Amino acid sequence: MPVDWEAVLRVPPYEPRDYEEGAVRLDLNESPFPPPPEVVEAVVEEARRANRYPEARLYRELQEELASYVGVEPDEVVVTAGGDDALARLFALPTRGERRMVRLDPSFSMLDVYASLYSWRVSASRLRPSGDAWVPNEDELLQLAAGASMVVLDQPNNPTGTGMVSRATMLELARLPALLVVDEAYYEFSGVSSVDLVSEGDVVVVRTLSKAFSLAGLRVGYMVAERGLARALRRLVPPFAVPRTSLAAALAALRTRCHVRVVEAVRAERERLLAALRALGARPYRSLANFLLVDTGVEGAADELARARVYVRRVNLGPTWVRVTVGSRADNDALLKALRELLRRRPAPPRAARP
Repeated sequence: MPVDWEAVLRVPPYEPRDYEEGAVRLDLNESPFPPPPEVVEAVVEEARRANRYPEARLYRELQEELASYVGVEPDEVVVTAGGDDALARLFALPTRGERRMVRLDPSFSMLDVYASLYSWRVSASRLRPSGDAWVPNEDELLQLAAGASMVVLDQPNNPTGTGMVSRATMLELARLPALLVVDEAYYEFSGVSSVDLVSEGDVVVVRTLSKAFSLAGLRVGYMVAERGLARALRRLVPPFAVPRTSLAAALAALRTRCHVRVVEAVRAERERLLAALRALGARPYRSLANFLLVDTGVEGAADELARARVYVRRVNLGPTWVRVTVGSRADNDALLKALRELLRRRPAPPRAARP
């Protein structure tokens, strides 16, 4: 059968950007802090052996460290090249019957990319704002999940920062025939996990060391599942998928617990930035992650901020909405300064006509 290249080209592209010198990078939910010296030294040491594929020992040691960190057994952990790699491989799973995936709306943008690439039909349950957070319609979510092949929930939700599904509904979803995938990329910031549900059915928890562990550029993620399911998932991952330098970095990061400092600093800056944005007159929403969803009130806000060399993420909620990574204090101050200028230049609303 010939390749359907037109179908491939219909897949929404996701392309990285370049940044000029001095740019403020608040668009990719990266850690604002570089990895500690112990991690850098481990990478340099392994780079000297870059002519050799990683030994099984490195994968085994990382599985053991991750299992200890998560509180599961090593054979319940599957190492992947970042959280994105884990999600992509789950979408490639063979299914019996219709390939239909249920997600929240809005949600992590790559879910629709993978769905399109692997010919999944998508059903979405809309989140809605409630006060300073976003909440799911859990009845609708359960209705959509009935008969689906896979349910994928980012918890906390990206881009809202909240969108948390209740424990009772998560338990119901775990007991359905569908594969339940819980993307916990921001677990370290929220402290909320569904790892204990892996014993309830076909449940996979996906995590990453890109965010709190400051390893975005080295691409290390992992899946947690019941040992039988984990054994099957391991067959989806090609040998040597994670480079030896990345394995060494992950081991060093876990052993030094370098994420603790990052999480504390980001949480503190997140609350400061939230208050400052409100004081400017923007509308930020509370977050359990390392970013904030903001209605700036400025048309084309992402493009306008980019002209000031402050990069934030566009959000498919309207031209005034952006997702802002919580960066360093200096980066956050640069954002506030640029946004203050935009708001100052915003046209005043028209006055009401006199009676």
